[in-house]
Amino acid sequence: MRNVRKVLMIVLAVVFVASGVLLLRQGGYYRQIQQSREQAREAAGLSQPEQTQLPEVQLPLDPLPPEPEQPEQRPLEEQAAFLWDVDLAGLRQTNPDVQGWISIPGTQLDYPFLQGEDNQYYLNHTWQGKRNAAGSVFLECTAQPDFSDFNTIVYAHNMKNGSMFGSLRQYRTQSHWQKHPCIYIVNDSGIHRYEIFAAFEAEVRGYTYRLDVNTPEKKQAFLDYSAQRSVIETGVVPTVEDSVITLSTCTGNGYDHRWVVQGVLTGTFTQWEDLAPKDGC
Repeated sequence: MRNVRKVLMIVLAVVFVASGVLLLRQGGYYRQIQQSREQAREAAGLSQPEQTQLPEVQLPLDPLPPEPEQPEQRPLEEQAAFLWDVDLAGLRQTNPDVQGWISIPGTQLDYPFLQGEDNQYYLNHTWQGKRNAAGSVFLECTAQPDFSDFNTIVYAHNMKNGSMFGSLRQYRTQSHWQKHPCIYIVNDSGIHRYEIFAAFEAEVRGYTYRLDVNTPEKKQAFLDYSAQRSVIETGVVPTVEDSVITLSTCTGNGYDHRWVVQGVLTGTFTQWEDLAPKDGC
């Protein structure tokens, strides 16, 4: 009986030590993520304190007229104005794979995004090229880096502390979407606003991840697939003429499904004048 107790005590001690090591390692990952994010903001010229509480999106009273065959032009929302300060050239001095910056204001999602030669490297490397299990935010390796595809897929890990794409799981609730309805992409052509239209658990072999969606019929099937599965009601209805973005992360429920949040391009801003209200409004 004493031997059995000794064995049990040894097993429990081993489990305790192993758990402690895992917690310390996880804590180290999270600290590295935070440090990497802070370094990215510094390299990008975003020196102002990061906001955590931001006002609701206010639609302007006097929208700018749309360009022919271009997304609707409206003044860039106030909570996204800090994106004008993003210095992509500064980030590329560290890593030329940097393609831009992605942000959902008021959440932890605020990072540079990259594109590698495959979809493996940035699963476990930071934007600085340092090995880290948290990885980076990165584009599908076959995607056009200027987001000119009908659907551009962006990947990142679903971290438990909400970093990387961990905050996307909040889009399971209608209230979170109402507070944070837009995704912003900064690249060499300006700032691009995507209004979120769907959030759902997608099948890896489903339409969401198909790379051959290049006909009106296939595009409509893609949009129908998203609309039928979305767990939030947004009233935003993309068409086959639009450009969409799919933010993809794991669910923790195996490899056959992913959690995705999708947005449709509704604004592209290239000048400071886009910020200024007209006629005194």
